[in-house]
Amino acid sequence: MIKRLFLLPLLLWLDGCASQYSISEQQVQQYLNDKVVKQIKLDSEGMKLQSGITRLDVKLGEQAERISVTAFGELKLETPLFPLYASMQTRFSATPRYQASNHSLYLDDMQIEDVLLTPEKLQLLIGPVARQMANQAKDLLQDQPIYVLDTDKPKEAKIAEMTQSIKVEPGKLTLLFK
Repeated sequence: MIKRLFLLPLLLWLDGCASQYSISEQQVQQYLNDKVVKQIKLDSEGMKLQSGITRLDVKLGEQAERISVTAFGELKLETPLFPLYASMQTRFSATPRYQASNHSLYLDDMQIEDVLLTPEKLQLLIGPVARQMANQAKDLLQDQPIYVLDTDKPKEAKIAEMTQSIKVEPGKLTLLFK
């Protein structure tokens, strides 16, 4: 019992010496799919096209200091004869930024890497509209946080106060402290 009491201050001191905290690729992906995907519905002006994102996949550190986000979605085009359906996959890359005022991570310098439609024969028919919708998704993703530290949890509240910058590493985002 006395050994435990002696170790407690040492453990607390070592915990306070940490200079970084990591958020895993899976944590970011889960946050995006739980909080962001539901909010993204895309509209096309002038065409009867409905679309939405069904899932977002995240890869961290494949490119230096960048995040790769792949959006999977469904498109439905109403035509006079019959509706056309397609699956859409859009890959983005971006630089993460930590915003201390709301303890959130955002995407900057977001670029569309590619837009793929399945079946491929619809690429010629709705490819330009799909790219327009990919731009809408890009704008929506840039405006929303990709991860928010939960300040109701004491550990994350302390991390939120201390975070100064962010670093992208393979499989994780590392928050660096002041």
